[in-house]
Amino acid sequence: MKYFNKKSQATIEYLFILGLGIILILPISVYFFSDFADSNKTNLAEDAVMTVGKTADVVYSLGPGNIRTVQIIIPRGISGQLIRGDEIILYYSKDGKASESFYKTRVNVSGNMPMIEGRYDVRLSMDSQGIIEVNY
Repeated sequence: MKYFNKKSQATIEYLFILGLGIILILPISVYFFSDFADSNKTNLAEDAVMTVGKTADVVYSLGPGNIRTVQIIIPRGISGQLIRGDEIILYYSKDGKASESFYKTRVNVSGNMPMIEGRYDVRLSMDSQGIIEVNY
C-alpha cells in the first residue's frame, strides 16, 4: 500500500510543477504575441501608405488620364486617414498611444482610403489639373 501512495504523490508533484511552469510561461507569451500584433499592424499600415504613395508618383510621371490600381491590406484598428496635398497618412493606436504611418508624395493627392480591416483594390488616377485621385 505504501508504494501506491508514493506513486500518487509523485504524480501530483509532477502536475504541480507542470502547472507552475505554465503559469510562469503564460504572461511572457502573451506579452510577445501582443507586441507581434502591434508591429504587424505598423508594418501593414506603412506598407499600405507607401504602396499608394509610390503608385501616385508613378501615375503622375505617366501624365494625365493614366490610371493604376493597387492592392493594399488595411490592418485592424485604423482610426483615421488623411489624403491631402502631398501627404498620405493612416492613423492608428499602438501600445495604447496614437501613431501614424506617413508618406510624402511628389504630387498633390486627394481622395480617401478604407479604414476597415481587409484587402482592398485602390484606384489612382490623374485628373486634368495634375491631382492624383485616390479611391477604393
